[in-house]
Amino acid sequence: MMDHGDMMGRGGMRMQRHFEHMAQQLELSDAQRAQAQTFVRNHMKDIIRLRAELETLGVDQQALLEAEPMDLAKVKQALQATAAKKVDIRMAHLGAMQEVQKLLTPEQQQKFRLLKRHMMHGGGDMPGHDEKEEREDEKAEHGGRRERGSRGH
Repeated sequence: MMDHGDMMGRGGMRMQRHFEHMAQQLELSDAQRAQAQTFVRNHMKDIIRLRAELETLGVDQQALLEAEPMDLAKVKQALQATAAKKVDIRMAHLGAMQEVQKLLTPEQQQKFRLLKRHMMHGGGDMPGHDEKEEREDEKAEHGGRRERGSRGH
């Protein structure tokens, strides 16, 4: 029997825990919870796809950085593609939050705004605002490896 950790991975489990916490805090009805869970699952699939694309861009970018001579025009294009993919990820997070917010009563929306503000300012692990997630994105940018500069690091 496959456990949920194998099925969803670390990021998926974090997102699932975040959803459960928010659902409790907002006191979602069963109907709201079911609808929101559908949005969250679809969002998780989108994020898996986008992160895979980001990692692929990182592999391509690393090859360009290692090329001799380095083609700066191609490197710039690769960096811009990576930045655009990060924007896509952030927008997916924001879109998912917006979809869930539409399901809420006015009282729940007010509570949601307060919770979101608290989490975005260091009080929790709102998807898209997680330092570990940022480090994983950075690692993906570099083809799964950390860059070692010639500065003696």
